[in-house]
Amino acid sequence: MRQHIFYIMIASSLLAGCAFQPIPQNAAEFRNLIKGGGYGAVTDTFVVKRPYKDVAANVKAKASQCLNAQVDKRSCTHTRYSTDCNDYADKYFATVVNGVAKTEVQVQFNREGERVGIVALGDKPMPSKGMYIVVADISPIENGNSAKVDIYSANPFKAVPNAIKLWSENSNQGCPTFKDL
Repeated sequence: MRQHIFYIMIASSLLAGCAFQPIPQNAAEFRNLIKGGGYGAVTDTFVVKRPYKDVAANVKAKASQCLNAQVDKRSCTHTRYSTDCNDYADKYFATVVNGVAKTEVQVQFNREGERVGIVALGDKPMPSKGMYIVVADISPIENGNSAKVDIYSANPFKAVPNAIKLWSENSNQGCPTFKDL
């Protein structure tokens, strides 16, 4: 019996090691993690038939307006004899790096409050603004007359990549809602 428990513990440790991914420290590490696939990794690549400068300017303006957000939340656990509530905030931070050859949109997420937080596994700390959830690269093609958009995201955060795609296409899309995440 002890031998079976030992083998189960070894197998569990090996499987955990295979599944473990360190927290990406920057947009490049996040992009590579998503490109590598795995649970929840989503990529979307498309071409927009609008000038690169227009696409980049529109996405930059909307990302700055919409993707820096805080959603205050409350979680309660009810038992037969009491209710225990916890107030916390989900914070989203957008960074736009605008260049001639590429515009990059980075969105990070952090949860703050008592008894909450995101635990960084492994030897790398959590980035100061939280974990990366979306990185979008916008590049000029066809002499700048069109733009190629590559979006790398984690599955639960679908509203953000969908908004970036619509902003790229010059839709009148408003800000995504973060309340359901």
